[in-house]
Amino acid sequence: MVPRGAIYDTNGKILAMNASVDTIFISPAEIAANKEDPQLIARELSEILDVDYNKILSMTKNTDRWYEVVKRKVEPDVSEKVRAFKKENNLIGVKIEPDTKRYYPYGSLAAHVIGFVGQDNEGRYGLEQRYDSYLTGSTGRIIRATDNRGTDMLFVNYEDYYDETKGNDMNLTIDATIQYYLEKHRRVMAMAVVCILYPMTAARSSSSISSCVLPRLSVARIRRGRHCHGPEHRRDPRHGLAREFRPEQLPEGQRQGSGGH
Repeated sequence: MVPRGAIYDTNGKILAMNASVDTIFISPAEIAANKEDPQLIARELSEILDVDYNKILSMTKNTDRWYEVVKRKVEPDVSEKVRAFKKENNLIGVKIEPDTKRYYPYGSLAAHVIGFVGQDNEGRYGLEQRYDSYLTGSTGRIIRATDNRGTDMLFVNYEDYYDETKGNDMNLTIDATIQYYLEKHRRVMAMAVVCILYPMTAARSSSSISSCVLPRLSVARIRRGRHCHGPEHRRDPRHGLAREFRPEQLPEGQRQGSGGH
C-alpha cells in the first residue's frame, strides 16, 4: 500500500498520518491443495482476530478462490500472533498483507475540516476527500512487451520500471493550539460558526461549527482600508469584533491564503 501524504498544521504538528497495519486473508484453493485443516485455521483465526468462527470456516469452503479477507486493519501486535500461528503449523493458505490506516494524533480536533478516509484509504469527507488525488500516491509498476496472452514476446528486449510514489503532504493554516481552545470553549457559543483569521492575510488559523469572528487587529486594518460597508458590518460593542466578514472584500494583495484550511 502506497503511503498517503500527511496533513500538518501551520506549525508543523501532524494532524493526519499513516500507521502500519495488516490485512489477514486466506487462500481456500491453497488450503485444499495442501490439505491444511480448515477447522484449525477457522478456530485459531477466530480467537486471535475476534471474527466469527463459522464465517471463516465458510470462507475455507470456497476452494475455487485464492483471496478471502478475514480482517482488515489489523494492528501489528495481533498480526504477530497470526504470523506465529502460521509458522507453527506451516500454513501456506493463511496470508498476511501489509496495509496502512489513517491515524489522527489529535483525535477529533478540526475533524469537520480534515475529514476522514474509508477502509480503502480513499478520502470520504473534508480535506481528505477534496484533495484525495493530491494526498494519494501511485503504485509502482513494470511495463513489458507481451502478446495478447500476456506472454513475453520473443526477440523484444523491452522492460521499464516505475517506482511507487508517496502521496503529497499538506500544510494547513490552522493552528492546532488555537483550534483546541476554540473547540474547548465553543459550548458557550452554541449553534454558531466561528473562524479566526490571521490579520495580514485573512488565512484561517482555526474553524469551528459553533458568525465569523475576527481578531480586533484585523477589523482595524479592514476599516482603515475602507473595505467594510453597510449595517451588517457594524462593530459589536461588547467584543469589538466585526459581526460579518467576507474575504473577497479584501484587496487582491491581502486576499492570499483566504481559501486555505
